[in-house]
Formats: sequence, C-alpha cells, structure tokens
Amino acid sequence: TGTSSAEAAAGCRIYVASGDDVTNGKAMNANASRYPEQLLEDHIKAPGWCLYNQGKDGQTSASYITGGGLASAYNMRPDFLTIQLGEQNATIVNLVTSCFDKVKGHDFSGATACASQILGNSSLWTNLRSNYTTILQQTRIMAAQRPQLVVAVVNYPNPYPQSTDVVDEIAT
Repeated sequence: TGTSSAEAAAGCRIYVASGDDVTNGKAMNANASRYPEQLLEDHIKAPGWCLYNQGKDGQTSASYITGGGLASAYNMRPDFLTIQLGEQNATIVNLVTSCFDKVKGHDFSGATACASQILGNSSLWTNLRSNYTTILQQTRIMAAQRPQLVVAVVNYPNPYPQSTDVVDEIAT
C-alpha cells in the first residue's frame, strides 16, 4: 500500500515499514488498521509522506534478507524506516512457548531444564545474531547515505515479565 513511485518522485518523504505479519496486519480486517498506517495517521501525518508497507506474513529475519525485503527498503531510499521481525522465527518462538507452557502448567523443574536447553543451543542464537547484524549493518549504510534517515526497530511486548514486575498484581 501507499502511493505510486511517481508520487514519491514528486517529493514525498518516504516511510518504509518492513517486517512480518504484525507489520502486514495479518489480524486486521482493513489495511488502515495496521500499525504503520496508524503511526502515519496519528503521529507523523503531514503533507508529503508516502507509506510503503512491505510487511509480509511469515517473513523471518532470514527471509527479509534473502527474499528481497532488505534490498527493497534500501532501494526505496526512505526517510523513515521501521523494522519489526522476530515473531515468525518459528524455531525459537516454539521453543520459548513450550518452556512457558511448562511454567503455566506449574512444571517448574521442566521449565528450568527447557530454558537451559534453549540458552545452550548456540546455533539458534548465532544465526539470529548474524541475521540482525546484517540487517542493522545495512541500515547503517543507508543512514550514512541519508543523514536524515530515522530507523526504528520495533519490539514485541514481553509475555514473560520479571517476577518483581508483577509482585503487586500477584498479591491482589
């Protein structure tokens, strides 16, 4: 979605929203409800902004690199770039979910063992770190070429709060 290349060439400031199904609005019924459109409308709407939402359902950090998302973002020469990736890195997400399910089932020793296995699986973290390093290095190149570029790496809510963060809620 967004405007045409002709409109961008006519002077739009370019906002590129990159990411996975959250950026793409998989759970939304209308494109106008997706967060990039809401961000533009609610906070940065001013004449001259063109939004290119290139979020894709199922996009992982690896497929963002190999599938052309990163190159596309670079080629669009954005003034503002948001990147939200991680939810679709299924191997890590599924492992963490299985550990959290043990906590919810009060199998704390199983959850501890599960967490240790995840932390000990260095190849998972090495691959993820490599992908994010590549993405962030590319955005550094983009920023060097476009000094006014603003890059925002959007995070997901933490479903696993620190116990000290919820003590008051537990008491009530």
